[in-house]
Amino acid sequence: MRLAQRAALACLAAAMFLAIAGCGSRVIDLRDPPDPDPLPAASSPDNALLRLQWAWNHRDPAPLDDLFTADYVFQSVATDTTTPEAPSLFRDSELEFSKRLFRTGSPTLPAATAITMELGSPTLGPDGRGKPAPWHLQIATDLHVGVRVPGGDYRVMGGATFFFVRGDSAKIPQRLIDAGYRPDPDRWWIERWEDRTEPAAAAARASEPFTVTHLKSIYLDLGTR
Repeated sequence: MRLAQRAALACLAAAMFLAIAGCGSRVIDLRDPPDPDPLPAASSPDNALLRLQWAWNHRDPAPLDDLFTADYVFQSVATDTTTPEAPSLFRDSELEFSKRLFRTGSPTLPAATAITMELGSPTLGPDGRGKPAPWHLQIATDLHVGVRVPGGDYRVMGGATFFFVRGDSAKIPQRLIDAGYRPDPDRWWIERWEDRTEPAAAAARASEPFTVTHLKSIYLDLGTR
């Protein structure tokens, strides 16, 4: 490689590093295999969120099947207008995304070889949509995600709000009811995930802005690129 080319690449790398640092981002330690830990049971909102984190970190879609309600919704509520608008995602799309990202890849993208999801400062509180406690609660948290695929990494930072419903009020998918799941006050489900990650706070491939919404959209081939 010519000296001028090397210098140009070094300048580009430095510029990207400074842009990321200026947004308060940091490098996420992508761990593969992940730290050994047992799969959490969804016995509380906190543990249900840890179950989600475990599934991402272990690239295992199976624990998500009995975590999302039949009426589950994923929605971006970020205010940054540079992210193309994405549609709401529902249970089947969420599970398909997880399968593609964790295991099979999409028609245009390979599956991840390592994922690290980190949660910071989770705060448990009443459901902000006005749904009554103790059946409905929410957790607002910082959310950092690193995804390694052949050829590079995706890195996302920002926040998220998760809305939980207790098992005796949850809309359980019919397939799981047929498999023996019943209303259970000692079990919690995720009813809604609001993505608050922002492109300006995301370190991603090349100069491409990335959010969790963006990541899900490209793996589902929804045209958000």
